[in-house]
Amino acid sequence: MNSGMAAHSGFASLCAVAIVIAVSQSRADIESVTIDMPVSVAFYVLDMSETTVGVPTPTTFTFTAAHLNTGHSMRISAKAGATTFAGPSGTQIPASNISWSVSGASGGSGVAGMLDASSYRDLFDSITNPSQGRCDITFKLAPLPAHVHAGMHSLNIVWKVESLGY
Repeated sequence: MNSGMAAHSGFASLCAVAIVIAVSQSRADIESVTIDMPVSVAFYVLDMSETTVGVPTPTTFTFTAAHLNTGHSMRISAKAGATTFAGPSGTQIPASNISWSVSGASGGSGVAGMLDASSYRDLFDSITNPSQGRCDITFKLAPLPAHVHAGMHSLNIVWKVESLGY
């Protein structure tokens, strides 16, 4: 049901997950979808005064075999796994320094945003009754203070998948 696999020289991981979105007593109410999503985002910072693009770029989010109740759509949201994260020097960096843009969306539309550890931020809204979809996500780390060292910085992402009935 859950398998991790290395992606792009081990800089980021993807998780393939089969998710049962809602379960009720009636088999007609069971919804499911298979999703490939990044587990974490990594940044190889060379110059602290520059915005750093995450690795890999873009990160592709896909869903297949979606079986939603009639009239339902799917919303994908993300939040940071921690309020701060540390790079090679141990200096804490706010998770809110990470933003994303979305391109190449199919089966719905992507929403640009910024990570936050206290609340989920919408990243993708599907069309009604999708069977599959995707979007490319480009994560960016804002310029860092001078006391932060160059090197690899990474942060886990927590995902929320919702079925929305209108």
